[in-house]
Amino acid sequence: MGIDFGITEAIAVAGLVASAAGTGVSMIAQQQSAAATRNASNYQAQVALNQAQIAKQQAQSTAAAGEAATVQQQLKTRAQVGGLLAAQGASGVDVGSGSAVDVRSSAAELGGLDAMTVKSDYARAAYGYQTGATSAEAEAGLARQKADQAGTAGNLAAFGSLLSGASGVAKQYGAWQAQAGNTAPPKSSEFSYGYF
Repeated sequence: MGIDFGITEAIAVAGLVASAAGTGVSMIAQQQSAAATRNASNYQAQVALNQAQIAKQQAQSTAAAGEAATVQQQLKTRAQVGGLLAAQGASGVDVGSGSAVDVRSSAAELGGLDAMTVKSDYARAAYGYQTGATSAEAEAGLARQKADQAGTAGNLAAFGSLLSGASGVAKQYGAWQAQAGNTAPPKSSEFSYGYF
């Protein structure tokens, strides 16, 4: 007692095979998509780490430039105060008392303020670079987490496709059996292998 396969049955079997193959292709596509996401995220993480390194170097360079500019401003102030002292002495003013001392003291204080302003400006710029480096490192960490999660998500999606595909094949098989009048799955001895 075998099952006679006709065109309708052959189409039903072909549908089952196509559904199973589609499930396999969907699983592979999801795995490849997850791998592409992982690779892109790892690339983004590396770019962010490179940006962080550049920002750190810029912060160090800016801090060093700030120190040099501050020293230059201090030397300029000393030269101005020295020039005032020389001019006062050349004009016959008593350089050791009175307004002459006050003028030089004011010039020194203003020069000190200028030096602090220069140092503050460079420190603020260096801080901006340091903040950028910290932000880039955080972005790199986030991209690495995304890369790690992409693999897990791909596996879960592929497994979901497998389950969905298996359910679809089982439903198609059940419908085919119901159409053929069989309510129980056939035993392997009941198949007629004339067509396959």
